[in-house]
Amino acid sequence: MKKLISIALSIIMVSALLIGCQKDTLYSLEEEKITIKSATEVDWKDVEGNSSFNEKYLSYPFYSDKEDMVTYAANAMWDIYGNITQQQGQAVWAFGTEPAFYEWVAQITNWCSNNWRKETLKAYLVDRPIMSDGYIWSWYDSPHWPNLGNTAGEHNNYHYDNNFRYIAAVENVLVWENSTDFLDVIDNKTVSIDSNVENIHVKDDVSNGMTVRDKIDAAMSFILNKLNGKNGLIIIGEVKDGNNQGMIGDFSSNYWDNIPFGYKDAYENMLFYNTLNSMANIEKMCGNVSKAQEYLDLREKVKEQFNKTFWDAKTKRYIGWIDKEGQKHDYGFTFLNTEAIYYGLADEVKVNNIYAWLKGNRIVEDDTSKGEDIYKFVIAPRVNTLAFEDVYEVVDGKKQYWWHDNHGQVNVTYNAKFGEHVENGGIIFYNSYYDLMSRIQHISADDGLNRFAAITNEFAIDELRRRPRNSAGANWVIGLIDEFAETGLVPVAYLNGFIGVEAEPDGLTICPNIPSEYTYMGVQDVVYGNNRFDIEVNKNGKVTIEAKDKVDLKIVIADYAAKGNVTVKVLNGTNIIKEQKIEAVNGKFNIDLTGCSNATSTIIIE
Repeated sequence: MKKLISIALSIIMVSALLIGCQKDTLYSLEEEKITIKSATEVDWKDVEGNSSFNEKYLSYPFYSDKEDMVTYAANAMWDIYGNITQQQGQAVWAFGTEPAFYEWVAQITNWCSNNWRKETLKAYLVDRPIMSDGYIWSWYDSPHWPNLGNTAGEHNNYHYDNNFRYIAAVENVLVWENSTDFLDVIDNKTVSIDSNVENIHVKDDVSNGMTVRDKIDAAMSFILNKLNGKNGLIIIGEVKDGNNQGMIGDFSSNYWDNIPFGYKDAYENMLFYNTLNSMANIEKMCGNVSKAQEYLDLREKVKEQFNKTFWDAKTKRYIGWIDKEGQKHDYGFTFLNTEAIYYGLADEVKVNNIYAWLKGNRIVEDDTSKGEDIYKFVIAPRVNTLAFEDVYEVVDGKKQYWWHDNHGQVNVTYNAKFGEHVENGGIIFYNSYYDLMSRIQHISADDGLNRFAAITNEFAIDELRRRPRNSAGANWVIGLIDEFAETGLVPVAYLNGFIGVEAEPDGLTICPNIPSEYTYMGVQDVVYGNNRFDIEVNKNGKVTIEAKDKVDLKIVIADYAAKGNVTVKVLNGTNIIKEQKIEAVNGKFNIDLTGCSNATSTIIIE
């Protein structure tokens, strides 16, 4: 009898195990491979159809052993869309009007030698108006989004991504400068507003006399106390005017200004998770180790709450928001899912489910766009895969949608139908940065390269200078040129993803993900701590750094070739001035070269 019971229990346990395994079945993420050609084999054209080949783009600022089309396109995109040197008059503006752009411009610019844009960004961060409760204004001359003009008597529209991205932008400045000096800079201005409607808000700006440190602390206090962040989940309730609660007729809460994100809002919570890391990094740089750990501990709580609240077990992706009445809203937001992966919110199974959906290997039946159609525009996935006009309630005999139509100007049944608007089935190109980075870091470098190659083939047609009009005559289908300053993020995936260069409180970090096509990849004129470096990473684990000014930094390098230990040499010409052996700790080599050399030097790690 005991034997029979034992056998029965074994069968039950094995069955349970099999069921558990079935739940975690991983989908194939294979896709058709694109041939990586030499750059000189590609017929590069500008928007007028003329040949646009430029030899400079073969190797600056990024280079490889191939002189291939992807490296060329990354350099050309960087020059056209990333290295912007004046406010307007180029392919994209240098800055947007709200703090969301500050983080993106920081990521695009702080690693390079574009001093005009870096200093302009810092000036904007210093001067940004802030309210007494810590709310960072949406526009410089208005706390609202958009500027309300003659509709000031109506409900105000507040965006809450301002606070999160403002803090992240400040942190990006600090880590790349390898200094906390910027925190002490004082805002000596009170906002000046020309608009007769909006100048009533001059009294609400309390920024005069505040340091940058004061502003990020106030902004974080607003997040923790006004938006419920201290409890591990951002909730936009009755804060401000209470009109961002995810209901029909409500305003948006962030950059996606036609989508009524609100109440329990996945977008803001995703940014909160990242912002806690930014605050921890800032505190670490300031020597406040225990405070940094508090933020990291809260971050783990946020991750748990985020996945518990926003992961949909049926569609196997993150939803957009839960409104104040408890209704879930999932339109298949590709940008939300790829950015959440990038920040590290999704585990391996969730990453697999999300990309199986995006690649068309897993079909969500109720979606409007499925399979290959998700990447119809090639250079980026559609913003959403379920049309906003397909979800509605009938109120007083009229269909009502979860869509902010800006007083009827942006109508999902007319000029903003699915596939005809950047926030309804169209694309905004910056999302491809998070797509590329998520593929490189969580699927494979080869997968990221294949996506980059698809973008490259489109870039070769017209440099992506596209703004087609929809059936109603509005140029709202693709968000890429002009006011889309964030476009410059995309080529930076070559730096952050493949070469793996980032700045952290611990030093200049290098964590390469080299595709199988290449032997080595590199970048020229990285500026870290106000010094310039050329960095080359080899598949065999060798890292070569040319210090163009001096060697006075800490470097953290991933043991990406599983070497276990490396020898670090610093040379002035052929003269070795420092040599040491470093053992890997937790998969990383921590190399302290503080005060090593005041001259141009070569650092070899192998």
